[in-house]
Amino acid sequence: MSAAPSGPSNRNCFSELRQAGKFSDVIITCGSHELPVHKAIVCSQSDVLEDLY
Repeated sequence: MSAAPSGPSNRNCFSELRQAGKFSDVIITCGSHELPVHKAIVCSQSDVLEDLY
């Protein structure tokens, strides 16, 4: 037995949160570009960033 997904995927949810910037708590800067991100997300994927925060 299988069930169809009942809501948006996690990827879509995270993308919408990032684009809104409402809950972003870190800004990563590269040259003149600024990328608002969620500390919990980026630190869970990077030992270097985890050590910084």
